[in-house]
Amino acid sequence: PFEGGYNRITHNSNAQIDKILANICIYITMITDVLDTKSAVLVAAITLTLCVVIERIQWWLNPLRKSKIPKVPHLIPWLGSADAFLNDTAQFASKWAYRLKSPVFTAYIAGMDHIFITEASLMNAAFSGRYPLTWEHVKYRINSLWGVYPSSAFTLARARGNHKVFDKYLMNTGGLEKIMSKYQRILNERVNPYLLSKIMSAKPSDYGKGGNKEWAVSGIFDLFYGAVFRATVEAFYDDHTLASDEMFERTSKMLRCLHTLLILPRFVIRLFFNGKCKELAEIGNLFERKIGCYKMKSKDGGNLLQDLFNYYESLFDDGTMDTEERWRIMLVPLMASLFNTGPTVFWTVYYILADEVVYSAVKKEIMSIVHDNSCNDNDNDNNSSATKTNVSFTLADLNKMQVLDAIISETLRLKSTMRTVRMRTAVADFNMKLKVHGETKAIPVKKGTLVHVPMALLHNDAQVFKNPDTFIYDRFLPVNGKPPVFTKNGEIIPNPVNYFGMGLSYCPGRKLAVAEIKLVIASIFHKYDVRFLGGVVPEKSPKVVNETRRTTNMFPLEDAQIEIRPCD
Repeated sequence: PFEGGYNRITHNSNAQIDKILANICIYITMITDVLDTKSAVLVAAITLTLCVVIERIQWWLNPLRKSKIPKVPHLIPWLGSADAFLNDTAQFASKWAYRLKSPVFTAYIAGMDHIFITEASLMNAAFSGRYPLTWEHVKYRINSLWGVYPSSAFTLARARGNHKVFDKYLMNTGGLEKIMSKYQRILNERVNPYLLSKIMSAKPSDYGKGGNKEWAVSGIFDLFYGAVFRATVEAFYDDHTLASDEMFERTSKMLRCLHTLLILPRFVIRLFFNGKCKELAEIGNLFERKIGCYKMKSKDGGNLLQDLFNYYESLFDDGTMDTEERWRIMLVPLMASLFNTGPTVFWTVYYILADEVVYSAVKKEIMSIVHDNSCNDNDNDNNSSATKTNVSFTLADLNKMQVLDAIISETLRLKSTMRTVRMRTAVADFNMKLKVHGETKAIPVKKGTLVHVPMALLHNDAQVFKNPDTFIYDRFLPVNGKPPVFTKNGEIIPNPVNYFGMGLSYCPGRKLAVAEIKLVIASIFHKYDVRFLGGVVPEKSPKVVNETRRTTNMFPLEDAQIEIRPCD
């Protein structure tokens, strides 16, 4: 169930134990077919006993035992706590952290020892970059899911140079400014006019008129995430035909099942999710004609897509990739971006509309920036008429939107990470020193061990956040120009909301993601009034992916109906 292919490639020692136990299970299945009931029961009992003995020997030899870090008890050999862990990862971590009375503990899952860290300060110490913990196994699964061949997926998983490309365009202020300027132009010239004209030309709302203009009906997902999707695809691929309604519907369906597909072996996906695989192939075919334009490498690159393509090709000895792999690899960063941005923009707008105070604060902040820019432009006769026609927000303007920043952070804390777990793989043997209950413990970590941090526990810690289950829009709003301080047990928590990772795996697109969300919301809110259908907040929140089981980033399964009209 967990990273079998990746463990075999990295020659993880636990994978050999997995193979031994699996062969024992195959053996018992074969021989019980030719034995009578009594003999079969006897063989089964002997086999289970062998599994338990092998497992106990493995634990006895494991250096983790000597570290005196508590371990979750289990009854089922080899599988261990796999069922409880997969059923609800956040609840599993919360339950055993409480029962074992330790913020660090281990669990035996599918033939491997997993380490769980449930406190923010300890996570910061573990994932700061000083230890050889990476998310290679996650990258391997993502690339494999999109059909990249195992050897290529492994090469891509271990590569780190693509961060330099992303940093050049997404973390550098000058590079990000250029991308957001392009993004703004695409929104103003094509995306927003198309979406809003389609909405306003449809049948008016049945709830009557408001002021001198009728309300038109749409959905948060269709309008706001639709704008993010179309602008992102066109900005990335320089082709507005790829940002079609058909592509929007298809990719949305795929992203809704991505969490489930990421935890399943490839043969299970092929067997039970063959329809999704075909859908993925069709999406790839639509993109292939565009990716093919980048077959000839340019020496200096010149844009994000070209530089990424040049980098990916340089990873392979022969310097080439076949057509299929080319488009699949180039789809990965786009889909990863949309997978996380989609639910965040949806729930950000949902929370804004759910409270009139929050809605007014956001509108006031946006209109204040529009007004200031208008006053500055009126001093320049050449730009005044253009400004009245089309309002643009610079990167500096987006950075001024502190209320929106605070709302996005609160949304990430309460919704987007509600049941997520951050996993990292040890790529070498090392001792991880963590301060547990005032005592520094050296935890021996073997190569291939998975270290888990359940973000849901960290982001809903009542000792860090007052009323953690309640959405408080100004929780992260600066006080006297300084960010608020969050503490636990007298220690300051430097990153109270840690959605984008840290250390070696810090997301290089974090600034772009937040800027996209703010720009889309500002570009619509400054021209239109928006409210829930009939001005009434829904009694029930929209259904989401994996609502009751497994991990989820709260990607919506259904839309929330809203009404929109031009501002008076």
